[in-house]
Amino acid sequence: MQPESFSQKETEQPGMSLIQETKPAQRKPTPVILTVFLIIFLAATAGLGYWAYTLNSSLIATQQQLAELQSDHTKLQSENENLTAELAQVKADLEESSKDLTNTQTKLEKAQAENLELNVKIENASKKLQILYAFSTIATPTDILAIDTLIKETKDRQLLERWNEFYSNPSESAGVNFILNLITAIQTSLK
Repeated sequence: MQPESFSQKETEQPGMSLIQETKPAQRKPTPVILTVFLIIFLAATAGLGYWAYTLNSSLIATQQQLAELQSDHTKLQSENENLTAELAQVKADLEESSKDLTNTQTKLEKAQAENLELNVKIENASKKLQILYAFSTIATPTDILAIDTLIKETKDRQLLERWNEFYSNPSESAGVNFILNLITAIQTSLK
């Protein structure tokens, strides 16, 4: 046998040999693996979608709560402003009432002082009227002693001097002077 002769073309091709080398065949993914990946991908996408939906629902609920809280806050601020205005009005009214009360107390104290003064005047006038009545109804000498006691209780010096003038020198003119002085003393005590 003769060796085979090769043509020049065949010898010039360096990579070609008579023995063909076999390359490992590329494996194509099988449909099962692709289906598993597809199911995993779809499940992940569905989970991600559900998570996004849940977050969106939570966000919407939170935004509604925020809107309600802002509305409540606005109402509370409005009520606070109203209460602040009412408080200012109440304080002004209280100050006015306090001033009125102070004025009323001052007027009351003044009225009480005037009432006390008037009671003293009435009491003095009453004592002097008792003297005038006792003097006009003298029936016995002991009545003069009673009048003397009444005059001394008044502690009116001028009236006591007129009484002493009458008592030391009883006369009609001394009696008239005493009565006139007594009436003037009564008028004076009532002024």
